[in-house]
Amino acid sequence: SVYMGCNENYARSAGFEALDDIIGKTDYDLPWKKEETDQFHERDRAVMKSDTPDLRVVETKHLPNGQVAWLETSRVPMHNTKGQVIGVLGTYQDITDRIQTEHALKDSEELYRLMFQSNPHPMWVYDLETLSILTVNDTAIIHYGYSREEFLSKTINDFRVEKEKAETVINVEQESLQKNVECRHRKKDGKIIDVEISSYIMLFNGKKARFVLVNDITERKQLEQQLLRAQRMESIGTLAGGIAHDLNNVLTPIMMWLEVLKEKLPDEKSQNILSLLESSTQRGSDMVRQVLMFARGIEGKRMELQPVHILKEIKKLIVESFPKSIEIILECQRDPWRIVGDATQFQQVVTNLCVNARDAMPRGGKLTISCENVELERGYSHVHLNAKPGQYILISVVDTGVGIPRNIIDRIFDPFFTTKEIGKGTGLGLSTSLAIVKAHGGFINVYSEENKGTAFKIYFPAVPLSNGEKSVEPHTTELPRGKGELILVVDDESAIREVMKEILIRFGYSVITAADGTEAISLYVQRQSEVKLVITDILMPYMDGIATIRALRQINPSLKIIGTSGLAQNESLLETMKLHVQGFVKKPFLAKDLREVLVRAFGNGEAQSNGIPKNELIHS
Repeated sequence: SVYMGCNENYARSAGFEALDDIIGKTDYDLPWKKEETDQFHERDRAVMKSDTPDLRVVETKHLPNGQVAWLETSRVPMHNTKGQVIGVLGTYQDITDRIQTEHALKDSEELYRLMFQSNPHPMWVYDLETLSILTVNDTAIIHYGYSREEFLSKTINDFRVEKEKAETVINVEQESLQKNVECRHRKKDGKIIDVEISSYIMLFNGKKARFVLVNDITERKQLEQQLLRAQRMESIGTLAGGIAHDLNNVLTPIMMWLEVLKEKLPDEKSQNILSLLESSTQRGSDMVRQVLMFARGIEGKRMELQPVHILKEIKKLIVESFPKSIEIILECQRDPWRIVGDATQFQQVVTNLCVNARDAMPRGGKLTISCENVELERGYSHVHLNAKPGQYILISVVDTGVGIPRNIIDRIFDPFFTTKEIGKGTGLGLSTSLAIVKAHGGFINVYSEENKGTAFKIYFPAVPLSNGEKSVEPHTTELPRGKGELILVVDDESAIREVMKEILIRFGYSVITAADGTEAISLYVQRQSEVKLVITDILMPYMDGIATIRALRQINPSLKIIGTSGLAQNESLLETMKLHVQGFVKKPFLAKDLREVLVRAFGNGEAQSNGIPKNELIHS
């Protein structure tokens, strides 16, 4: 078969400059490879023989320029006036770009599906033009608290906290194939989390989109903030120490001259004025003394102390001086360990916290001071930067007052920071207390709920036991073990969920976890026949523990439930609501305390006896 003619594009692709040059030539005279030319001829003969068109997409690797291409080809039979087939009219269109795009789309979507199924991190895909969410994985739905329908109705700006930075972040993402960006997101319950975003551009359903992987770095940021706060406190302490030293030099001669003037000016008016000046100067001197204690951690006289004796003296003092509307309770463990420290400074720390508790309860309430032995494992350093493994005396000062707002709780230990009126507080009480505790090798934790109360937990290193002494809480106490019963743990803090899961598994139980009440209800409905007991935090966003317990009781009135909280009054709340839980543990609590509550809830007959592992602390 020979060419009868062609257009300019085909002649040029075949290597001819003039259209007439190709007339009379065959495919074998053109720069095609023999195997492809044979295929061309076979298709031409089939079209002429069958008198039917041949439409298909073919891949060719032998174009004149040597490139691989995809062609959409058409071969149609040509007829003479008598209707006889005399030739073939052939056309083709280069569709390489379209085919490559389809392949890239298929590969991208397959990659996206695989990553969604195997990765435990929240993930979604959003449209680069509209910023709307196109798809989202189950982990993101659970972590952020939105339903799938709610997610798909939002844009990425609906999650970002810093709206003014959103445009900058978007521009950075759009300009880069892959970029790690740190920002802050807001979950459905209002909780703000720090996240690190990893992303890349892909095709999704034919649209240019960005695949996003979210890494929640909130806990890492909190530890970083603790470190920065410690460094800031050290710098402020150095500065404050220098200023306090200079102020002492200023105040000393003033106080000395006031003594002289009081002798030289005996009249009543002068004496009143001088007494007022002396009182103000003394107050300034007391402030300087507090600054020095904060800045340099005044050593004091260190000796072996039994904290219970000092706490009893503090209780006697505050009972006499605090309003009668405040109920004061002292709870101490029998035979507590001892500490090495300065008795006056120890008393100052606890008294400062008690005074703050009094001021937080202007209409009265309950103040509870407690003392107990605790033993921290290595893993506790993940929760608090300054925690070291070992034996501690835990002093708790808990009130039922107004609580501390979330936006200032990170600043309460900063020197000179106070929410009290001018003249009613210097802002040095907590910073001084922290300096004293740190000087003793300890640390302080705070747990607070607005309008419900505050709990300060002070950890002092305990004196190591001598050879002749025995631990009050031996590590090998015999307690029944579980037999694989499935327990549902509900808590909005991921660190607590993980450590409770690990400990319960070591106790012989099986564990599933939920981040809030709605997830807990969903999990329980799915596995109702398996779950034997639920442990739930009382204060949780979105759906709190009270509502969760009520919902679970509606499903199964006989379900065993244990409540947990950082504030003891929540135990009374459970009783007031008549929710009939099988136990309550107050955060932070020892692993053995949790186990004892479980044993009581299940009953001794449902477990086997075995040794208990070392005491561990679970903290809010």
